[in-house]
Amino acid sequence: GVGASLVLRAPMGPFSAFVKGGGMYAQTRVSSGALSDVVAGKRRSWAPTYGGGLGYDLTPNHGVVVEWNRARLRFPGPDERRNVDTTSVGYVYRF
Repeated sequence: GVGASLVLRAPMGPFSAFVKGGGMYAQTRVSSGALSDVVAGKRRSWAPTYGGGLGYDLTPNHGVVVEWNRARLRFPGPDERRNVDTTSVGYVYRF
């Protein structure tokens, strides 16, 4: 998917905490076996997203961040909206 978020960051010395919220346009694809109860197919839709995380600045230009995000995506089938969570560790370079 493709998304955009607004981020609210609270710096605390070399540490920082942040929360974010926004939306994304995403496609989900599900495949299943012939004998399973899982509905196969694909769905495209807009979904709300939110998350938060912690950062640490190693230098004024370099840092690391740990982040959690949730998107409420549509999937094929009767119980179509489900939460999709991601957790990531990243490197930040400021120029």
